Amino acid sequence: MSTVDDYSGDESDDEREKKEILQRMECFNRLFVVASSSVQLYYEKYILRQPCMDSKQSVSQCRERFQRSGSTISRHFAVVLEKVSRMATDLIALEDPFFSSIPEQIRNDSRYMPHFK
Repeated sequence: MSTVDDYSGDESDDEREKKEILQRMECFNRLFVVASSSVQLYYEKYILRQPCMDSKQSVSQCRERFQRSGSTISRHFAVVLEKVSRMATDLIALEDPFFSSIPEQIRNDSRYMPHFK
């Protein structure tokens, strides 16, 4: 139900605005829970297994250590990678998608400026 559906003539603009803000906060909280669970999943699956990669163990040694087949590890990695990629498209956005202004550091540096003309 949207705030338009909730409209009653007795509500002031402030009350409607507060309801809308609360709905947006609730939506943000839901998104945060989903994002944090994805990060937790990533942490559990890959960061905890990082010592395997840091110590330059072979794939077979890593499989033995975590008692998983190579296909299981690859499948879980693909799932986490897809979730993190989806998060990136939702959470990472350009402040100025049309590049209407050029930052001072780039404008004054001859190495970068030719690419922004």
